[in-house]
Amino acid sequence: KKSGRRFLLFCSMVCYYIGMSLTNEVEKMAKHPSKEQLVEVVVCLVQEDVYVPMFIEKLERKHDVLVKDSITYFPVFTDESQVPEKYKRKFFLAKKPFLEVLDHLDTDRIAVNPFTQNLILEEELLKVVLSCRK
Repeated sequence: KKSGRRFLLFCSMVCYYIGMSLTNEVEKMAKHPSKEQLVEVVVCLVQEDVYVPMFIEKLERKHDVLVKDSITYFPVFTDESQVPEKYKRKFFLAKKPFLEVLDHLDTDRIAVNPFTQNLILEEELLKVVLSCRK
């Protein structure tokens, strides 16, 4: 339990110290994919808020789900500029800590900036991130 908290504290110090920006790190990953860059993205994600497209159905707040080839994706955006206007008109954007999104994950994967860089975070990686915080 303590090692997971230490990891998150370490991540926050790294992001602060080197001035990493989540949007920039995702853009770098899209241009030059590597395991090292994926680690940089995850380090930023665990410390940042993301924008989640939401809607109201039967007086409940629900998030959007993208489906492709019967695989479900939870869309998140690093900032509002990553959300196309046409898509934005259908939803309201809720700013949430990424780790809170993971707590309520009900899809197979997460799609970060699905209409621009479309970084897919696989279930196995999400499980590792969740296990580090416990």
